[in-house]
Amino acid sequence: MAKRDAKRDTAVDELHKKCGLSVKDCRAALAEHGGDVDATLAALIDTGRVTTDQLNPDTVSDELFERAARKEKLKTYEQMKSGELITGFLNRMGANMNAESAVLGDMFKAAMGELLGDKTPEELVAEEEKDRAEKFEQLKRAMPGIKRDAPLSVGESARIHQKVKQRSDALKEKPVTLKLLPFPPLTMTLSEWKGQDVLKAWAGTQERQGGYSSRSSSKPSKGTVSVRIPRLDEDDADPKPPAPEQLAAYKHLKENGDEVRDAVLEALLDYYTKLRKRWLKNNPDLADKLPEVSTTDQLRKIVGVGIVHMHDVAKSGHAYIGLEMGCDWDDEHGAGVLLHKSRVISVGQADESFDEHAAIKDGAKPLKRK
Repeated sequence: MAKRDAKRDTAVDELHKKCGLSVKDCRAALAEHGGDVDATLAALIDTGRVTTDQLNPDTVSDELFERAARKEKLKTYEQMKSGELITGFLNRMGANMNAESAVLGDMFKAAMGELLGDKTPEELVAEEEKDRAEKFEQLKRAMPGIKRDAPLSVGESARIHQKVKQRSDALKEKPVTLKLLPFPPLTMTLSEWKGQDVLKAWAGTQERQGGYSSRSSSKPSKGTVSVRIPRLDEDDADPKPPAPEQLAAYKHLKENGDEVRDAVLEALLDYYTKLRKRWLKNNPDLADKLPEVSTTDQLRKIVGVGIVHMHDVAKSGHAYIGLEMGCDWDDEHGAGVLLHKSRVISVGQADESFDEHAAIKDGAKPLKRK
């Protein structure tokens, strides 16, 4: 009897860890299905009591993840066809199901009817999988280096999503910080180390700490910047710190701030001068929005650094650095430069600061990862 109770308790604990249901519910469910953990979990998935968001990505089998993900995909198509999807959305938005929202629901249902036709949810899922497989084959022909034989299944995608969520929740519960000079105090995220620092050489330019390096103050900046450093591993329990090449590059930036700033502004002035000439040739009406700038002192008034991107490629012991900037002449796309020590590698819109292609062409090599 004691052995039977111990075996039952072990099964209850295993099921609880796999799906997160309460111990009481796990015990009852196992009793219904003869004590078999995977058979019980399969039944819970089939009845909708357990979804992929509840499955433990470290212990649940591929088969059961796939089973749950397909069940949810079928349910989504069922809700799209019935109009339940838009009704649920309106309810979550706090909209009462009055005449107006009912009309909206009917319009959505009609649109889905035209889009999906009379196909069953099973047929729609099969059609989606076929389309995904065809696109994957096209990608493999375009990129022969891909080693996979098939695209990610819905189950694989769901497992990856759960692993990311699991790591994210753990970091929220127990944040990881790092103090490593010359960097400012850094906080770890899933993909990078983040911090905030002051580059005194950029004091007097625009304050660009808003979203996408937008203006965050009408007052001149004190040189405040955000710092982003890509992580070199995914071990959240024992994370690898920034590489020596990244430390060396950031040290150079801090110790040679004026030299780096002057090189950046000179390159940016040349870029803006050519850009302005081209834009005005195509649209003379832009003259008011594109002031003539002939010196770097004038340029300082219409630009500012928002983010310092530390890259994970390096040459001669120094990683490459990107400065993501905001500017008055292009609020949407901003400006960006890529640097190696004090040398400007490339200039362009903001994405130039986090695009490593120019660095690779310059001879950069990837840093070692854990």
